[in-house]
Amino acid sequence: PLPGGSFRLVLTGAPGQTGQLQWSDEPMRIWTDWRPFALDGTPMEFIDDPPAASRARFYRVKPR
Repeated sequence: PLPGGSFRLVLTGAPGQTGQLQWSDEPMRIWTDWRPFALDGTPMEFIDDPPAASRARFYRVKPR
């Protein structure tokens, strides 16, 4: 977490890997597509605002 409640996620991997970042306020129940990505061999950073109505947010990568 960052000051103010935002979240910083950093993805790393081999060049050419693609996928979709997803988030959920209830893990293993409902996942929402958030950001597509294509890695180029350097770390890729994403910032997400704090969740409004929940105390926690969960993230996962859905490979393509």
